[in-house]
Amino acid sequence: MHSESSSGLDRLFSRKSRIFIVFALLFALTLLIRMSFVGLLPIWREDAFHYLDKAEEILDGDFSLKSQDIGLPLFYAFFLKILGSGDLLSDLPIAQVLLALVEALLLIPLVLIARRFFGWKAALLAGLLFTFWPELIYWTTQGYSEGLFMLFLLLAFLFLIQERRWRVGSLLAAACVGLAYYVRVNGLFFLPVILAYMFLVRKERAGWNGRWLLYMVLIFVLVVSPYFVLRATLYDSPLHYSMAAKFLFLDNDQQLFDPAFNPTLSSYLASHTLGDITARAWRGLSTVIRDTYELSPFLLTLAFLGLLLFRRRKETGFHLVFLFWFLGLFWIYGAVRNSRFVLPLIPLAIILAAAVAVRLFEGKKKELLWLGCVLLGFVFLTSGDFLRMRSGMRWEGRVWKDARVWGQWIRDNIPVGSVLAIREGIDIADFMAPDVELVTIPNREEADEILDYFRDEKVNYVGLGTGGLEIEDWNRIPALREIRKRPRWPFITRVYANQDIKWAMEIYRMDWTKRGKESERGDGDVVEAESLDRSGLSLKDEQASAGFAVVMSPGGDSSFLLGPLVAVPEGRYRITMRMKVEAPEDTDWQIGYSVFIQRLERILHKDVLQKDIFSSGRYIEIEAEVDLDARRDLHFRFNVPSTVRLSIDRLTFSRIPAR
Repeated sequence: MHSESSSGLDRLFSRKSRIFIVFALLFALTLLIRMSFVGLLPIWREDAFHYLDKAEEILDGDFSLKSQDIGLPLFYAFFLKILGSGDLLSDLPIAQVLLALVEALLLIPLVLIARRFFGWKAALLAGLLFTFWPELIYWTTQGYSEGLFMLFLLLAFLFLIQERRWRVGSLLAAACVGLAYYVRVNGLFFLPVILAYMFLVRKERAGWNGRWLLYMVLIFVLVVSPYFVLRATLYDSPLHYSMAAKFLFLDNDQQLFDPAFNPTLSSYLASHTLGDITARAWRGLSTVIRDTYELSPFLLTLAFLGLLLFRRRKETGFHLVFLFWFLGLFWIYGAVRNSRFVLPLIPLAIILAAAVAVRLFEGKKKELLWLGCVLLGFVFLTSGDFLRMRSGMRWEGRVWKDARVWGQWIRDNIPVGSVLAIREGIDIADFMAPDVELVTIPNREEADEILDYFRDEKVNYVGLGTGGLEIEDWNRIPALREIRKRPRWPFITRVYANQDIKWAMEIYRMDWTKRGKESERGDGDVVEAESLDRSGLSLKDEQASAGFAVVMSPGGDSSFLLGPLVAVPEGRYRITMRMKVEAPEDTDWQIGYSVFIQRLERILHKDVLQKDIFSSGRYIEIEAEVDLDARRDLHFRFNVPSTVRLSIDRLTFSRIPAR
């Protein structure tokens, strides 16, 4: 009896059992840490809300999604069908717990991959590093798709490196890459990884045949084909990428949200030189490598060292992942950078870093003590980030929750079917007032261009706010300052303002029936300037231009009348005046101008220019069409603030042929 008991204890505490217990405890710790972050941030924000909202729509039979990231909504929908109530607010905790569980599950393939290449010591160290990495905790517990995306990629890598059943493993790897593509379109970067690995590592194995590459591609296509069919049905093309396609041709991240920006390869090549393209490529490659390194310099130094140390054929997969990921991202990073794009590299970087640490101290006295020091060093270096992240998330959560105040006002006061234009906070407005149609605010140089867009989109209301954790809307899009101040537009009325919350918001109502009835601004004191020097003017039938150096730098906000400017033969002209504006930093400014014939006889053209600091020092052109004859002189009048220096340096006349 005693012998049987001892035998049972021996089996319980065998080496494999001890390993299992250790990693079970590690998984529990990983899950506990992730669960502690659940609820710090509301999920009704940005992409997090987008995914959950789409899941609810899928449950209602609506699979349309232009942004090419339906994987996480499908994952949500499957579990919400079983566990959910159908109410978005009630289902929020379920979604957050699901993501915490998915992120904890990443530990399993990560440990198995590390053990397969580098042994149990490296696997344990890699698991511990993974458990405490702040960036992974943030992005994979707060409603984003990174956790599910990385799970499919790690499973693909794990299946790929199987030795005994490498044929089945290769097909399962291709299937996992297909599932990753559902979650994020850059899952496509992993397809050449698994194909190259099969060709480089498996080609000398018995039973190898080049057709296996074709089989893997076919499995990938088979997995993603339902989505291709769906997109072809909804958008007339299986390769309709919508916003994702803009990443290839944009020059800055603001163009991503500009509805008028719809680039093509031909238009991009026509507007960019070979030097521009080369500079973008080099800038992108250096930036993506630097961004990856800066996620954690301590561990990424070890990881890059691992790429140099571990060069056996079976370890080629690590090199291929980094190579194709950088090649896939460098062009996009030339215009837009985001640490989310390189985050999928981190699990493999953790494995490499752990393996290097084990290699450095292998065989030395007190090896485990040294490895413990590596772990403690990492925890020490990241503890500040960890605490700041948690504190920052609490603050961010309060900001987002405050935003529900103006979200509720939108729901209660803006009529159903109205169109609201809003930039930051569009997700909150969608969450709180789903019956109000929403459009984003485009980035335009001039306020009139934005207003024209609003009119074309039948916008009834405009929301301008402090942007939550982002910059203010009027600093992101400076032309909004003029709309916010409403200097000359009686059709804009402020109907809501709340400056007492962390995310302040102002909402304006637009009455387009009143547009075109703008009142004139006060002219102030009229001061006549001396006649301009005409010596440089050479008038021809078609065009005449002159270089002037007229500088207006008044001591107060007053008007200037420039004239008599020039007498010209009778006819209709298109005039263009080129001006340089210089203004102090951190100041708003605006210039009102009018074009006259014979003083105040008739106003031909009027407008208001308003720029921000970034326009200081740039040239601005004013255009107007006027009828002139030998008896009339042309005059310009400007309303120039005392803080602005305005230089007029070029004037062009183009005669318009008589019809």
